[in-house]
Amino acid sequence: MYEKIKGGSTFKCQEGTPREVTVFLPPVGKGFFYNLFVDFDTSEISEIKELNDVDILSSSAYDKDQVWERPRPPENYKQDRLDEMGIQAGTPDYFDPELERYREQEWNRRESGVWCMINGKAVYITGAHYMYLAHWRIDIGFPQFREPDLDYFYFLQWNIENPHSRGMIEMTKRRFGKTFRGGLFVYEYTSRNKRAYAGIQSKNAKDAQNKVFGQALVEPFQTLIDFFRPVIDEAQGLRGKNIMRFFQTSRRGKITAERILSNNEETELASWIDPRSQKVSAFDGDKLHRYLRDECFKLEDEDIYESHETIKPCVEIDGRIIGKMLYTSTVEEFNERARVANKMLWDLSSLETINEDSDIKETSTGLVQFFMPDYRTMYFDKFGYPDEKRGRKYFDDKRQQYMKTGNHKGLTSFVRKHPRTPEEAFWSSAGMCIYDEVRIRTTMQNLEPIENDIWKRGELDWIKVDGVKTGKVKWRSKANGPFRIARWPTEEEANNTYKRGGEIFPKNKTQFLVGVDPFDHDLVDMSQLGSRPSDGAAAVYMKNTPGDEDFNNNFVAYYLFRRPKATKFYEDMLKLCIYYGAEMLYESQKPGIKHFFVDQNASGLLMRYDGKKRGVVASKALIETIMEETENFLDDSCERVVFRRLLQDWLDYDPRDTQKYDLAAATGIALIGARKLMRRVVELQKRNTNGVQLVKRYKQTVLN
Repeated sequence: MYEKIKGGSTFKCQEGTPREVTVFLPPVGKGFFYNLFVDFDTSEISEIKELNDVDILSSSAYDKDQVWERPRPPENYKQDRLDEMGIQAGTPDYFDPELERYREQEWNRRESGVWCMINGKAVYITGAHYMYLAHWRIDIGFPQFREPDLDYFYFLQWNIENPHSRGMIEMTKRRFGKTFRGGLFVYEYTSRNKRAYAGIQSKNAKDAQNKVFGQALVEPFQTLIDFFRPVIDEAQGLRGKNIMRFFQTSRRGKITAERILSNNEETELASWIDPRSQKVSAFDGDKLHRYLRDECFKLEDEDIYESHETIKPCVEIDGRIIGKMLYTSTVEEFNERARVANKMLWDLSSLETINEDSDIKETSTGLVQFFMPDYRTMYFDKFGYPDEKRGRKYFDDKRQQYMKTGNHKGLTSFVRKHPRTPEEAFWSSAGMCIYDEVRIRTTMQNLEPIENDIWKRGELDWIKVDGVKTGKVKWRSKANGPFRIARWPTEEEANNTYKRGGEIFPKNKTQFLVGVDPFDHDLVDMSQLGSRPSDGAAAVYMKNTPGDEDFNNNFVAYYLFRRPKATKFYEDMLKLCIYYGAEMLYESQKPGIKHFFVDQNASGLLMRYDGKKRGVVASKALIETIMEETENFLDDSCERVVFRRLLQDWLDYDPRDTQKYDLAAATGIALIGARKLMRRVVELQKRNTNGVQLVKRYKQTVLN
């Protein structure tokens, strides 16, 4: 599902988010089987990619009645199987033809998946998803078909087949099957490959053994149909030493037995699944084909990021990724050390951390983010599709209850357990919002369902003629681009600059202002850093513009990204200023951006805040001014903000630790610059009532 399949179709997982990926589906009636295996004893690597014929299931001839129905074993299966085993005791090669057809059918479905007609539409169900639905009994019985699970298993398979992915990190609401799916993840692969090794860790050793291993692995294993259960080493027991060792071959029919035979002689699987403590060193030095980290954001006395850096080498050999990892969790209250480590692991698993200029196409952690919002997990129709509108209303109403009573701690706890965005999952109740929290949260709530229709993500590119830069910039849509724009410059506004003495100057300086919180250092290896590196952040503020009431005195664009090279970030800022024909105000303690603009003959784009020096000096006074200007802006325009990410930074902003809030700093600097510039314009207008000097100074039309 990672590579294109001839005659197939596509599906977008986590569509419309920065985590969106395109998966490739086989043609209807076909299924894809993928298996990568490395024998750690011989270092031999085998990779299977097969397109096979599969079944198309349908519960009814009528579209409106087509739902998922769990396929059941043949009638009297248990007795027929006992009869077959009785004959096999004297005739080992005997098998019941009907039972053998059923075993072959289920193995094919487990490996290659099936298609199922649901409400008139053929839906592809992967092999692992089929096993989950048809054979993996969880605490409430066999799972029902749910469309969000379809998204999950597609994304999981995409990662399994992706040679640049070590696996996925999943975050969603509580009680949504994460642990049971994790149990299947380690079992499904390990129980059908020889000498396959899997490890399990959780927030503590007790949970790893009882909750994950015991409830999510052993209990479903005990109810599996016999031919999906290799005989285990019963001397070890399932609840004694708490390790599942497949050291005998399950006696199944002729077809299925061949899957684990070597040179036509029956051998052991010699595979195991081992739950260990939460300690960083628990699997240090081991080689693993599968690894499950349950409740990864709830570790007790361990740093999850440090733990992950230790376990990463366990799934690779000589630089090739040969195993897959699954991290899964909700988020609870945490101390500051845990908060930093948890968010760092999540943030550095973003697709945005892939360096497009490098041959290494994996994220900084090797993991890829998967997030399921609250409103897709609550109400489902008979076909298994979520009623998102009803789900939103339910969770919105619950939030309103907390907000109306001023129960900040209760609200934060509820939102973390049922997050709508990844940012919400990391909300902290340690301190109170310094701005109007209720207005900010209400605006975020109202904005969530419509935000993606208001702004788009993309890149800014240099316009070239015959391969030569013209000095002008154009917009290009890109799903994971660093720029988010809600109001693009008009044809007259775009690239509205001029040159004087060889220097570039802005013509739209009384209309737009770019505030920037820069960084100065290249990013060589994020895994060697002690904390998450700062992003480069910028915000474009549009001042009062007649005829554009929606965005007057409002933010129209922002940038939040960490380029590996600081000069690439500086170039992004130059393109942003040119695109909007805008002046830029920045924090002057980081002089790299100033030197870059000077080298590019663009110092005229840098605002002289005090009329002399470029930039603004970081200080306690600056922080206080940023807070004051932000508060004034929110008092006037909170409900007009169109970017939830800006609101999130203002909601979380802590003046005692400002380095964590790059975007809040950039917006604050933009507001300071805009206020300063408007005061300057007013003063000039007072001195030049006829506008002559103003035109001369700014080289543009007189202000009204």
